[in-house]
Amino acid sequence: MRRIFTLFLFAILLGGYAMAYKFSAVCSSGHTLYYNVTSFNEPYTVEVTGQMPVGYEYAYRPTGDLVIPETVTYNGVTYSVTKIGDYAFNTCTGLTSVIIPSTVTFIDISAFGDCIGLTSVTIPSSVTVIEDWAFYRCSNLTSITIPSSVTSVGSSVFGDTGWYNNQPDGILYLDGICLGYKGNRPTGSLTIDEGTRCIADYAFLSCNELTSATIPNSVVNIGFNAFCFCSGLTEPVYNANCFAYFPDGYATEYTIPDGIRQICGSAFMSCTGLTSVTIPNSVVRIDSQAFSGCSGLTSITIPNSVTSIGDGAFNGCNGITEPLYNANCFAYFPGGYATEYIIPDGIQQIAGRAFSYCNGLTSITIPSSVTSIGSSAFSGCSGLTEITIPNSVTSIGEDAFSGCRGLTSVTIGSSVAIVERYAFSWCSGLESIVSHNVYPPTIYGNSTFEYINSSVIVSVPCGSRPIYMADENWRTFNMVESAVRYSISVLSSNGNYGTAALIQEPTCSVMSGIISATPAEHYHFVSWNDGNTENPRTITVESDTTFTATFAIDRFTITVESDDIEMGTVSEGGTYDYGTEIQISATPRETYTFVAWNDGNTDNPRIVTVTSDATYIASFIHATGIDESIATEIAIFPNPATDILNITSSETISEIEIVNVMGQVVRRIEVNADNAVCDVEELKAGVYVVRIHAASATLSVRKFIKE
Repeated sequence: MRRIFTLFLFAILLGGYAMAYKFSAVCSSGHTLYYNVTSFNEPYTVEVTGQMPVGYEYAYRPTGDLVIPETVTYNGVTYSVTKIGDYAFNTCTGLTSVIIPSTVTFIDISAFGDCIGLTSVTIPSSVTVIEDWAFYRCSNLTSITIPSSVTSVGSSVFGDTGWYNNQPDGILYLDGICLGYKGNRPTGSLTIDEGTRCIADYAFLSCNELTSATIPNSVVNIGFNAFCFCSGLTEPVYNANCFAYFPDGYATEYTIPDGIRQICGSAFMSCTGLTSVTIPNSVVRIDSQAFSGCSGLTSITIPNSVTSIGDGAFNGCNGITEPLYNANCFAYFPGGYATEYIIPDGIQQIAGRAFSYCNGLTSITIPSSVTSIGSSAFSGCSGLTEITIPNSVTSIGEDAFSGCRGLTSVTIGSSVAIVERYAFSWCSGLESIVSHNVYPPTIYGNSTFEYINSSVIVSVPCGSRPIYMADENWRTFNMVESAVRYSISVLSSNGNYGTAALIQEPTCSVMSGIISATPAEHYHFVSWNDGNTENPRTITVESDTTFTATFAIDRFTITVESDDIEMGTVSEGGTYDYGTEIQISATPRETYTFVAWNDGNTDNPRIVTVTSDATYIASFIHATGIDESIATEIAIFPNPATDILNITSSETISEIEIVNVMGQVVRRIEVNADNAVCDVEELKAGVYVVRIHAASATLSVRKFIKE
């Protein structure tokens, strides 16, 4: 139970603790913050961490008012800040206020512990978990608000803060969280207030004078060890959602009530007389050490509804003789069951301590469905000689393989983003570590590879980013780059449509390269043969690979409109391949006449060649009163005109009106002669209509183009 052990050695560990970081960046409040990458794949995420100490002193401690950013960019990649890491700002005594961004969901152990100058902290509604001692001994923090999103709270989160010290003795509540008690331990009957949604870790640990506990159904989560060692409780403690405590000796066989979703940490711990437990299909999580030490337990089935199993949930259940797992999680492997074992395909989580101290196990196969390996999952398995962590795994927990002294070879898959501290400590037989990760994992703590042979050969992908580990001994290891070269073929599906090429060639196994597709004129790139549509595209290869680019001819939309559907209609448009010839037309209604298209063209119908998206708008004008016989005896020139427009007629002209395509009269000239000279220099370029009023009161209409 590392958490309890750590509680007693908190001050000692804090002094010698070393925090690694991947990169640093300056935030908007002017502070330099340090980050660990927690996901190198989309969605890209980081946690805020502390800077590596120099000796026992931190080289940099932020002070004043701190604003933590939502995102941070490193090597061209934008990462979302989703976590405040453990001890990230511990003992930053000069901090006065902190604003945590709405992207953060997790505040880890002692993240702001001993920040004695901190008076204000903003916790956003995105946060769901606040771990042990997160704000411990923040003595000037007198006012705290926990958003309703928080459903998991660790031990002493606000212990010895200004807020805590101002509270009267008794059960402490804060914004729907039951934090435990202050002062004397509660005795007799305990009733948790209605509306409480969460009970913190260790809230009533060892309150052995409690005789009963009533938990309202508003509580949706009960923390680790919340009622552990409450020996005075003689009845099971649970509500509609959570099973909190089962008294040793209450029964040998027990059925957990239907509807329960959480079996809390240590709920059945050390119930040695329990032989059989039935878990309903409503349960989705079994927390750490829930059944640990139940040595008499021989019959238990984990329903497939369970998607999360905590560390050591079945540790010490020596009566279970078959591997214990469901479709999602592997929970427990009995010692001596087999020397070689293949974990069933489909399993996603290997729970903490699932295989710990199975000394007779010499071979384990982890399927490609597994995404996480829990804390101490294989610790003490001294018979294992090699381990291959598949590409599906993203995290390796604390102590996961510690004490595996027989391990000679470890292969780390390409997706591992986190290898936690002590993961391979005391693996004294290690000779080879192979990393297939182009972005090598972030390593926490100064003991990840503690007490292993410094002559280990470490193979990393050629061209990968440098592996960073907070273990000074790591720098003495023999680092080599893998030198396997793969064949990469980049092809075009049709050479007439476009070409494709490898523009940055991978030189070693599992290394990034860049491929690019170049379409021919009037064609566009569609996708690669695997469906990817990025162009250019960064590739990572692990074998001989062919990439084929497909192209398609450009297609454009032609829109045909009427400027006034009361005056006339037009033919329909559509979507056409480049180079297609189509006909468009305008049909004036009775008493109207077509004038021109919006680009000045007066052809009707008209043939257009598709070369781009285009809109053609037909203009019409009222034509009532036009005398066609007179119209043939009138001339206008030049047409098109730039500055002067001449008009001649066989009859006397009384007036001339020049009208734009919107029907607006832009020039009116009185004439009283058989010819006229019109100044059109100031008119905008386009199509115009000239209305010519003759002395006989008839009207002629002519079109002209102003250039």
